[in-house]
Amino acid sequence: MVKRRSALLVTVSMAAVLAALPAVDVNASVTVPLRYVQSFETDMDSWTPASDHRERAFRINRSTAMAYHGATSLEYFLDGRNDDGTIWVQRPIKGLPPRTAVSVLATFWLHSPTKSDTNNWPVVSYAGASPPSAESDFVIVGLTDRVAGWAPYGKRVVANTDQFGNLWLAIGIGATWEVARTYHLDLFNIRVE
Repeated sequence: MVKRRSALLVTVSMAAVLAALPAVDVNASVTVPLRYVQSFETDMDSWTPASDHRERAFRINRSTAMAYHGATSLEYFLDGRNDDGTIWVQRPIKGLPPRTAVSVLATFWLHSPTKSDTNNWPVVSYAGASPPSAESDFVIVGLTDRVAGWAPYGKRVVANTDQFGNLWLAIGIGATWEVARTYHLDLFNIRVE
């Protein structure tokens, strides 16, 4: 009962924070600092699935199977039986100052079905002037399965915008063990300064 009440308080508190945020159109000209929050309740909001093509199969889609915030999350399925592969969703933020170094803090929640001290997969993020294309483009922000259930992840990085003021963001997972796994990610919170 205490866990359920705590989870409810966190959800209510997060809903209040999200309701207080001004709407930001990350496709229009924006000013920094910029705060962008996405919980995938109505659509993917320009986030598109991608991979480094080293996996056997992958799928990233909206799912109502579970969610940290609201009723929908992103479901990441990665067939890692090649003992390799990184998958992610990516999107640009447009209209930032061109050719400028910005500080990017990307935080999000990931659901692991079990807790394990071994065979954990990397949880990764990216910010840069062009879309990522390989595992080496990403920074590791943590490992899957550190707890059973939802856990927060995030990291601050410095990245450059391109000549048009575009900044690409990506959040994903990588395979380092020869199995297929499914994880859920939710409540992306991006701050650009």
